[in-house]
Amino acid sequence: MNTSRSIQVYKSRLVLVLGLVAFSLVLFSIVGQLLLQPDQPAHIQGVITLFNSAAEGNLPTYYSSVLLLFSAMLLSFITLKERTSKSKYFPHWAFLTLGFVYLSMDEMLVLHESISSFIRAVTDYSGDGVLKSPWVILGTFAVAIVFLIFRKFITHLERRTRYLFLLAGILYVGGAIGFEIIENLYAEAHGQNTVYSMMQNIEEGMEMAGIIVFISALLGFIGINYKSLHFDFHTDIKN
Repeated sequence: MNTSRSIQVYKSRLVLVLGLVAFSLVLFSIVGQLLLQPDQPAHIQGVITLFNSAAEGNLPTYYSSVLLLFSAMLLSFITLKERTSKSKYFPHWAFLTLGFVYLSMDEMLVLHESISSFIRAVTDYSGDGVLKSPWVILGTFAVAIVFLIFRKFITHLERRTRYLFLLAGILYVGGAIGFEIIENLYAEAHGQNTVYSMMQNIEEGMEMAGIIVFISALLGFIGINYKSLHFDFHTDIKN
């Protein structure tokens, strides 16, 4: 007996839910940092750290990693479709898929900081201000190169998808690299005070917003070009 079931996904509702979760996490982080005092009990400190977007290995980190992984999953679906249709842009979709898998791992494992530590250890790097974080320099070059390679790919996209891709990139890169530079400059001049902490929340919020906009763009692209995605599961039972 064969049964077929379909799961309907409402893009606007999904994007709204993802956005509300991201907003809540950033809001909790801001409130927690404003309430954080050295004399508070350890369990209160732990709860605040759990939502602190400036820390690693907590809820904002995991949520960002899941968003990136979800993006990679959608990209993999598109990549398979583009491969089947023998699209000339199949390599671009495949590259994006691998890139977002890496970004998800980086968010979870903080690989970019490990890269910075490695560069400092090997080269005795001691940059200040804009050049404080070695990974920011490498990331800026990487973004520039990828943008040059993907120019034709971006222009071939349907207008709405193209604009959403660009907006997502501006938000994510602006947060991850742009605000990282601003934070370094501010910390060097004024130290890591409350304003610095609020900047970190803005950075995290921009990154999550960028990913959610990108997810919206991917879902829209799928809806326009493929209408739906189908999965067939076959089970062979032998007596």
